[in-house]
This record gives sequence, C-alpha cells and structure tokens, in this order.
Amino acid sequence: MMSKEMKAFEELERGYLHGTDGDFRKKLKEKYIEPIKQALERNVAKKPKINKYNSRHICDNCGRSIFKYANFCKYCGQKLDWGGEDE
Repeated sequence: MMSKEMKAFEELERGYLHGTDGDFRKKLKEKYIEPIKQALERNVAKKPKINKYNSRHICDNCGRSIFKYANFCKYCGQKLDWGGEDE
C-alpha cells in the first residue's frame, strides 16, 4: 500500500520532470528526486527478517543486524514493524 505522501511525491515528480530536457532531468532525479523518494520509502514500516543461522534480527532494507523492538534501523533509518512478533 502506497502512503499518501508517496502518491503526492510521484504526482509532483511527474509534473515537475515533464517537459525538461534529458540531461537536466537526469541531474534533477539523481540530486533531488531519488534521495527524497528513498527517504519516503524508508518511512514505510517493514518487518525485520530473522537470520536462520543465529536468530538475529535483520533490517529488510540494508541487511544489517538490528536490536529487537527498535523503531528504526540505526544504520539506514528504515522504519520497523514488529507487529505479530511472538518471541
């Protein structure tokens, strides 16, 4: 499910990049659009993975070990969803 912020961002992106030349569009995407999009995507909570070899919790975004029940990954900022955790 896409957040209302992400929907608004994508509408803005389409409107803002429409009609710009290729080189300028590429620079805009690299410098502004992609970092903003990545930040918005990190704000959508993801369930952590569990490493089957050592039972550590792993961030689904960056793959690094995280503390159980942390709200965000301290390495990449990914919002975490612990709902349904039964350990």
